[in-house]
Amino acid sequence: MEQRKDMPEIDGGVIESQVDTILEHLPIETAIEVDLPSRGRFYGAEGQKVTVRPLTFEDEKALISIKSSKTSNPLSVILSRCIEGVDTGGLVFMDKMFLIMKIRELSYGDEYEATVVCPNCEFDNPLSFKLSKLEVKYIGEDYKEPIAIELPKLKKTVELKLPRVQDEPYVATGELMMDNLWRFIVSLGGNENPVVIAKVIPKLPSADVHTIIKAITTNDYGVETKAKFKCFNCQEVTLIDIPITENFFSVN
Repeated sequence: MEQRKDMPEIDGGVIESQVDTILEHLPIETAIEVDLPSRGRFYGAEGQKVTVRPLTFEDEKALISIKSSKTSNPLSVILSRCIEGVDTGGLVFMDKMFLIMKIRELSYGDEYEATVVCPNCEFDNPLSFKLSKLEVKYIGEDYKEPIAIELPKLKKTVELKLPRVQDEPYVATGELMMDNLWRFIVSLGGNENPVVIAKVIPKLPSADVHTIIKAITTNDYGVETKAKFKCFNCQEVTLIDIPITENFFSVN
């Protein structure tokens, strides 16, 4: 252990003993194994489990540094530090969100408090969400990748793969999604050439393009992140996405 120059010299063994005494009632960091909503099917390991641990002080220091420099995605860094058993860059989005929720639950407890602005009257509503009670929908036995769907206008089959965490820069906005749609098409009308596919996409009817986008951005599986709330002020009932801001990983 490095010792500051202005500290008196003390036997290292005595120091460690005193540190252990101070921390004797500290809860042991608990890592747990979880079943992924994808069942691990996209990673070549059916039934794959991953290990999740809570954030540590060192993780929080890293987050502060990231937020200050804005050089990395904080959620991706959290995943890379707190998850074992799977390549976090290769996670499909249904698994990513599930694991983000689980890390938050383990780190700060089941209750997540946030302020939600009513879209009807703009009143600030203090809400509390119980993370362990959020519904998780797992993919069925018949769900496989590539996903084959029939395009309604073109009348041809398109085979698709789901975006991964490492693909987020390509789908961050609607415009980026349209420009990079070819990346997620394995074959179109039996043709697997990405150059051909990229040239065909701009010529597709809008209905076919939106059919493809809907298929690769499906939210039918994973953790349910939508919730209904009644405004305390105007009593309007609204369906919202649970707010996941930079304060999601902090003590409320």
